[in-house]
Amino acid sequence: MVKVMEGLRLRLQLSSFIFLHRDQEWLAACKRIHGFLDNYIDKAYDQLQEEKFGKRACYADGRPRNDFLWTIAGQVPDRLELRTQLTGVWIPSNETTSIFLSNTLIALARHPNVVSRMRQEILDYGDQPLTFTGLRSLTFLRWVLNESKIPTPLGFSSSKIASNACQAIVYILSAFRPFALVSKTRPCRQVAAPTATHLSLREG
Repeated sequence: MVKVMEGLRLRLQLSSFIFLHRDQEWLAACKRIHGFLDNYIDKAYDQLQEEKFGKRACYADGRPRNDFLWTIAGQVPDRLELRTQLTGVWIPSNETTSIFLSNTLIALARHPNVVSRMRQEILDYGDQPLTFTGLRSLTFLRWVLNESKIPTPLGFSSSKIASNACQAIVYILSAFRPFALVSKTRPCRQVAAPTATHLSLREG
Protein backbone atom coordinates (compact mmCIF):
# COMPACT_ATOMS: atom_id res chain seq x y z
CA MET A 1 0.00 0.00 0.00
CA VAL A 2 2.93 2.34 0.67
CA LYS A 3 4.01 1.88 -2.96
CA VAL A 4 0.51 2.79 -4.14
CA MET A 5 0.42 5.92 -1.99
CA GLU A 6 3.84 7.02 -3.24
CA GLY A 7 2.64 6.60 -6.81
CA LEU A 8 -0.56 8.54 -6.12
CA ARG A 9 1.41 11.49 -4.77
CA LEU A 10 3.63 11.51 -7.85
CA ARG A 11 0.66 11.26 -10.22
CA LEU A 12 -1.02 14.14 -8.42
CA GLN A 13 2.08 16.29 -8.80
CA LEU A 14 2.46 15.46 -12.49
CA SER A 15 -1.13 16.51 -13.18
CA SER A 16 -1.64 16.94 -16.96
CA PHE A 17 1.86 15.55 -17.62
CA ILE A 18 0.88 12.13 -16.27
CA PHE A 19 1.09 10.70 -19.81
CA LEU A 20 4.89 11.07 -19.55
CA HIS A 21 5.03 8.70 -16.57
CA ARG A 22 4.60 4.94 -16.68
CA ASP A 23 5.35 3.09 -13.44
CA GLN A 24 4.98 -0.67 -13.87
CA GLU A 25 5.70 -1.34 -10.20
CA TRP A 26 2.88 0.99 -9.19
CA LEU A 27 0.46 -0.72 -11.58
CA ALA A 28 1.49 -4.12 -10.23
CA ALA A 29 0.93 -2.93 -6.64
CA CYS A 30 -2.55 -1.66 -7.56
CA LYS A 31 -3.36 -5.00 -9.21
CA ARG A 32 -2.21 -6.89 -6.12
CA ILE A 33 -4.39 -4.80 -3.80
CA HIS A 34 -7.38 -5.11 -6.11
CA GLY A 35 -6.99 -8.88 -6.15
CA PHE A 36 -6.78 -9.03 -2.35
CA LEU A 37 -9.92 -6.92 -1.90
CA ASP A 38 -11.87 -8.66 -4.67
CA ASN A 39 -11.51 -11.97 -2.84
CA TYR A 40 -13.29 -10.65 0.26
CA ILE A 41 -15.81 -8.65 -1.78
CA ASP A 42 -16.88 -11.76 -3.70
CA LYS A 43 -17.33 -13.66 -0.43
CA ALA A 44 -19.46 -10.86 0.99
CA TYR A 45 -21.73 -10.74 -2.08
CA ASP A 46 -22.04 -14.54 -2.04
CA GLN A 47 -23.13 -14.44 1.60
CA LEU A 48 -25.63 -11.69 0.82
CA GLN A 49 -27.18 -13.96 -1.80
CA GLU A 50 -27.24 -16.86 0.66
CA GLU A 51 -29.06 -14.72 3.20
CA LYS A 52 -31.91 -14.33 0.73
CA PHE A 53 -32.41 -18.10 1.04
CA GLY A 54 -32.35 -18.06 4.83
CA LYS A 55 -28.66 -18.79 5.51
CA ARG A 56 -27.36 -16.19 7.94
CA ALA A 57 -23.84 -14.81 7.44
CA CYS A 58 -21.73 -15.54 10.53
CA TYR A 59 -18.14 -15.60 11.70
CA ALA A 60 -16.39 -18.90 12.48
CA ASP A 61 -17.49 -18.67 16.13
CA GLY A 62 -21.15 -18.30 15.17
CA ARG A 63 -21.52 -14.56 15.73
CA PRO A 64 -23.39 -12.68 12.98
CA ARG A 65 -21.27 -10.52 10.68
CA ASN A 66 -21.16 -6.80 11.51
CA ASP A 67 -17.79 -5.73 10.07
CA PHE A 68 -17.22 -2.71 7.84
CA LEU A 69 -17.20 -4.64 4.56
CA TRP A 70 -20.43 -6.44 5.43
CA THR A 71 -22.12 -3.20 6.47
CA ILE A 72 -21.47 -1.40 3.19
CA ALA A 73 -21.75 -4.43 0.90
CA GLY A 74 -25.47 -4.54 1.58
CA GLN A 75 -25.79 -0.91 0.50
CA VAL A 76 -23.43 -0.88 -2.50
CA PRO A 77 -24.45 -3.45 -5.13
CA ASP A 78 -21.77 -2.36 -7.59
CA ARG A 79 -18.57 -4.39 -7.16
CA LEU A 80 -16.22 -1.71 -8.49
CA GLU A 81 -17.77 1.01 -6.35
CA LEU A 82 -17.47 -1.17 -3.26
CA ARG A 83 -13.80 -1.82 -3.97
CA THR A 84 -13.27 1.92 -4.41
CA GLN A 85 -14.87 2.56 -1.03
CA LEU A 86 -12.58 0.00 0.61
CA THR A 87 -9.42 1.41 -0.97
CA GLY A 88 -10.52 4.82 0.30
CA VAL A 89 -10.30 3.37 3.80
CA TRP A 90 -6.91 1.84 3.13
CA ILE A 91 -5.24 4.90 1.62
CA PRO A 92 -5.01 6.95 4.84
CA SER A 93 -2.82 4.35 6.54
CA ASN A 94 0.44 6.19 7.29
CA GLU A 95 -0.10 7.37 10.87
CA THR A 96 -3.34 9.02 9.77
CA THR A 97 -5.42 7.87 12.73
CA SER A 98 -2.91 9.08 15.31
CA ILE A 99 -2.52 12.44 13.57
CA PHE A 100 -6.27 12.86 13.22
CA LEU A 101 -6.95 12.05 16.87
CA SER A 102 -4.13 14.33 18.02
CA ASN A 103 -5.58 17.26 16.07
CA THR A 104 -9.05 16.52 17.45
CA LEU A 105 -7.80 16.36 21.04
CA ILE A 106 -5.99 19.69 20.63
CA ALA A 107 -9.21 21.30 19.44
CA LEU A 108 -11.26 19.70 22.20
CA ALA A 109 -8.80 20.85 24.88
CA ARG A 110 -9.71 24.44 23.95
CA HIS A 111 -13.44 23.82 24.25
CA PRO A 112 -14.49 21.99 27.44
CA ASN A 113 -18.17 22.66 26.70
CA VAL A 114 -17.86 20.57 23.53
CA VAL A 115 -16.13 17.82 25.51
CA SER A 116 -18.96 17.78 28.07
CA ARG A 117 -21.64 17.47 25.43
CA MET A 118 -19.76 14.78 23.52
CA ARG A 119 -19.07 12.84 26.74
CA GLN A 120 -22.75 12.91 27.68
CA GLU A 121 -23.74 11.55 24.29
CA ILE A 122 -21.25 8.69 24.71
CA LEU A 123 -22.53 7.95 28.24
CA ASP A 124 -26.09 7.89 26.93
CA TYR A 125 -25.03 5.24 24.41
CA GLY A 126 -24.30 3.03 27.40
CA ASP A 127 -23.27 -0.60 27.07
CA GLN A 128 -24.76 -1.16 23.63
CA PRO A 129 -22.62 -3.17 21.18
CA LEU A 130 -20.03 -1.10 19.29
CA THR A 131 -21.23 -1.53 15.72
CA PHE A 132 -20.70 0.77 12.72
CA THR A 133 -24.39 1.66 12.74
CA GLY A 134 -24.30 2.36 16.46
CA LEU A 135 -21.23 4.57 16.24
CA ARG A 136 -22.73 6.58 13.40
CA SER A 137 -25.79 7.20 15.56
CA LEU A 138 -23.59 9.34 17.85
CA THR A 139 -24.40 12.48 15.90
CA PHE A 140 -22.49 15.06 17.92
CA LEU A 141 -19.36 12.88 18.07
CA ARG A 142 -19.54 12.50 14.28
CA TRP A 143 -19.87 16.27 13.89
CA VAL A 144 -16.82 16.88 16.09
CA LEU A 145 -14.70 14.43 14.10
CA ASN A 146 -15.86 15.82 10.76
CA GLU A 147 -15.23 19.45 11.70
CA SER A 148 -11.78 18.75 13.14
CA LYS A 149 -10.65 17.60 9.68
CA ILE A 150 -11.41 20.94 8.05
CA PRO A 151 -8.30 22.92 9.08
CA THR A 152 -5.88 20.03 8.56
CA PRO A 153 -7.13 17.62 5.85
CA LEU A 154 -5.70 14.12 6.12
CA GLY A 155 -5.93 13.24 2.45
CA PHE A 156 -5.04 14.90 -0.82
CA SER A 157 -8.14 17.04 -0.49
CA SER A 158 -11.06 17.39 1.87
CA SER A 159 -14.47 18.72 0.88
CA LYS A 160 -17.79 19.13 2.65
CA ILE A 161 -21.18 20.35 1.57
CA ALA A 162 -23.44 22.14 4.05
CA SER A 163 -27.13 22.65 3.50
CA ASN A 164 -26.77 26.12 5.02
CA ALA A 165 -23.34 27.78 4.77
CA CYS A 166 -24.05 30.35 7.49
CA GLN A 167 -25.08 27.77 10.05
CA ALA A 168 -22.09 25.59 9.24
CA ILE A 169 -19.62 28.46 9.67
CA VAL A 170 -21.22 29.62 12.93
CA TYR A 171 -20.99 26.07 14.26
CA ILE A 172 -17.28 25.92 13.47
CA LEU A 173 -16.75 29.29 15.12
CA SER A 174 -18.60 28.26 18.24
CA ALA A 175 -16.95 24.85 18.60
CA PHE A 176 -13.44 25.27 17.17
CA ARG A 177 -12.69 28.99 17.21
CA PRO A 178 -8.91 28.60 16.65
CA PHE A 179 -9.60 26.75 13.41
CA ALA A 180 -12.40 28.94 12.03
CA LEU A 181 -12.42 29.44 8.27
CA VAL A 182 -14.44 32.45 7.09
CA SER A 183 -14.69 33.70 3.52
CA LYS A 184 -13.17 37.18 3.07
CA THR A 185 -14.99 37.94 -0.14
CA ARG A 186 -18.42 36.78 0.98
CA PRO A 187 -18.68 37.08 4.77
CA CYS A 188 -21.44 35.14 6.42
CA ARG A 189 -24.31 37.10 7.90
CA GLN A 190 -24.58 37.07 11.66
CA VAL A 191 -26.99 34.45 12.97
CA ALA A 192 -27.46 32.83 16.33
CA ALA A 193 -25.26 29.81 16.98
CA PRO A 194 -27.39 26.79 16.05
CA THR A 195 -28.11 23.91 18.33
CA ALA A 196 -27.65 20.30 17.26
CA THR A 197 -31.25 20.16 16.05
CA HIS A 198 -30.79 23.29 13.90
CA LEU A 199 -27.57 22.29 12.18
CA SER A 200 -27.90 20.10 9.15
CA LEU A 201 -24.71 18.95 7.49
CA ARG A 202 -24.50 16.65 4.50
CA GLU A 203 -21.22 14.82 4.15
CA GLY A 204 -19.33 15.38 0.93
